[in-house]
Amino acid sequence: MLVYRKQVLVYVELLERIKRSRKPVPPVHLNECELADLLRIPEFTEKLAVRTLQVREQIGGFRSIEHFGLLLELPPRFLDQFRPYLYNVSLHEVGVAVVDA
Repeated sequence: MLVYRKQVLVYVELLERIKRSRKPVPPVHLNECELADLLRIPEFTEKLAVRTLQVREQIGGFRSIEHFGLLLELPPRFLDQFRPYLYNVSLHEVGVAVVDA
């Protein structure tokens, strides 16, 4: 029993070190991202990423994060989990002038 407990403690410590060493994932623009961008999001599966790109192609782009969740029929808890990693705002929508250099 004691050996098992030590193994669990070592495992938990290893998991904590892995979590601390992970680089933060930058937010991904839903209408401009590629498959690799979506796969960097924690818990975002390959199946969901492919489906996201297929739906985006079919409809011409998502209007909002909520629109994305609705069309992919994501439960609210999943949408809340992905929300910090996704955005869908163009510079024009927030009033920033885009000037060609």
